[in-house]
Amino acid sequence: MRLVNVLVMLAIVNPFDKSSSTLSPSNVVKIASITKTFTSLMTYQLRDNGKVSLDDPVSKYLPLFSVKETEPTSRPITLHQLASHTSGLPREVPCDWFLSCTEDQILRNLSTMYVIHPPNTRPHYSNLGIALLGRATEKVTGGTYENYVETNILPALGMKMSGYNYTILGNYMAVGVTELANGTTVPAPPETLGWEAPAGGLLASADDMAKYISFTFRFAEKPGPSQPIDGHTVLEWLSPAILTRDGLAAFGNPWEYSYDQNNTIYIRSKAGELTGFRSQVAIVPEIKLGIFISVTTDSLPNDPSSTAYTFPAMSSILIPALFDALEPLQPQNPLPPNWKAFIGLYKLSATVFNSGEFQVYLAKDSSYLMASYVFENEGFSHVNITKQIDPTTFLINLVDGLEDLSCRWLDDGEDQEFIYFRMNSVGDSADAVVVMGQVYSSVSKDCPDC
Repeated sequence: MRLVNVLVMLAIVNPFDKSSSTLSPSNVVKIASITKTFTSLMTYQLRDNGKVSLDDPVSKYLPLFSVKETEPTSRPITLHQLASHTSGLPREVPCDWFLSCTEDQILRNLSTMYVIHPPNTRPHYSNLGIALLGRATEKVTGGTYENYVETNILPALGMKMSGYNYTILGNYMAVGVTELANGTTVPAPPETLGWEAPAGGLLASADDMAKYISFTFRFAEKPGPSQPIDGHTVLEWLSPAILTRDGLAAFGNPWEYSYDQNNTIYIRSKAGELTGFRSQVAIVPEIKLGIFISVTTDSLPNDPSSTAYTFPAMSSILIPALFDALEPLQPQNPLPPNWKAFIGLYKLSATVFNSGEFQVYLAKDSSYLMASYVFENEGFSHVNITKQIDPTTFLINLVDGLEDLSCRWLDDGEDQEFIYFRMNSVGDSADAVVVMGQVYSSVSKDCPDC
């Protein structure tokens, strides 16, 4: 953190003016392709509001949209495929960078082109696809894409120093540095992307991006003045859509996912690059950790990760430090006041299965309940009896030999299931427990370690 402060103190708003003020988190930068996540967020908000469906064909909103197929298919390209880079569309908008093309011109040019590969075959990054997403969904808003984001997304997140208008935000802009072919460095010019703005036209401050990162952690909130989409939709928006061919990374909507092998954790990220700026955001919502870095140059020779230093900072510094700080603070599984009511051995009926036992016992430190069970002679599993949902319902988590269990087994096995105790008529003791749909009847209330 000290290094970051030093870097900020050494930086100035305009490197070409020695009298320029010190660069601060309130200065505005080009976040470039990070804009794509806002365009996707807009789409999910419109979906939740009943304005669009993710499975809608693009042509529903852009009737001139068409592209040639390399293989026969009757299925149209959808909004979701645009958001997740699975449409197979070409990377760039079919318009000369030095011209200002109309939407009709772009769509007519596209109609003469082919998809790179059929939809859902593999991810193919497409600025064109996200631009189409923004321009298609704007049709149901009664205004422009830019106006919708500036009215319905940014204010809800408190992002007051963000937008698409250089005229409004220009006085707060940091000056980027770009290098010409002859080696001369010059101030980066403003770039108004026009029709392609949904793919990279947003300007934002680091302060505002911190608010955006914080929003990605809010999984349990309903939509409201400061919550543009439902918390469950946030989870959907942050979910992967398709694996890369090596299976080590994935594309989402349109977040990009990389597995941090040092910390065995997934990092969601998005990079952006426009003349004079390199920006990157990376988040781990599960531990409420995020980082945003914007470098006011488009040349970073000492960035082997190609992530504007965010991945090294995450992997080597922030995640390990956070894990070390949080480890001793993890809450213990509370022991129910009437824990003795659940202790004992429960068995399946022999007429249904050959065998099946569920033994509830007190943990060695006597602070919480555990259980071991065997089902159809498959061997014992050991679980913590953790979160109590109601007086007789608990969550179980696999704990025994966890280091030997693959993620597939944890997701496909007995981890994270509810168990339901059935109490006797008096309510002071469990007669049975339902585990994964099977009823285990009480046969003993022995508790040797109690």
